[in-house]
Amino acid sequence: MRSYVLDSNAINPIVEQSGAFEAVRAAVEAGRARLFGTHILEDELAATKDAAKRANLERVLSLTEDVPTAVFVFDRSRIGRAALGGGEDVERFRQLSGLRGDGRDVNDSLYAVTAYRHGAVLVTADGDLRRNVAALGVGLEVLLPDEFLAEVGYVAPPHT
Repeated sequence: MRSYVLDSNAINPIVEQSGAFEAVRAAVEAGRARLFGTHILEDELAATKDAAKRANLERVLSLTEDVPTAVFVFDRSRIGRAALGGGEDVERFRQLSGLRGDGRDVNDSLYAVTAYRHGAVLVTADGDLRRNVAALGVGLEVLLPDEFLAEVGYVAPPHT
């Protein structure tokens, strides 16, 4: 069974493509996929202003197992939902979050380091994050959302 950490930008294709949510749910229920969720994912989805869209996005949370983020970040992490301590995970986080240099990638870095810590695949549509993870060279596998959907058995309906 493969494990995945989903960046919030990977959720839209799951809920917007006809049959994709059902395919992901079937893979999770059959034990072919394991989805890890964090408070960062919850927070980003909760920030969606449109209530109907937010509720649709948050359906994916029902398929995830809650795991703590790999590091604790002041003013971002929740006590009890983030790992405390140091070591390699903190250093990887610092390297990733410093690559862009503007502070916008703290959540992205938390997704990546959490995936690494849990031996999971990171699923993201963020090209900068994909490049930064590759530049770090730690062997973290990163998939695009459509690659993830194909891996869990989703087949898009034919266009008519």
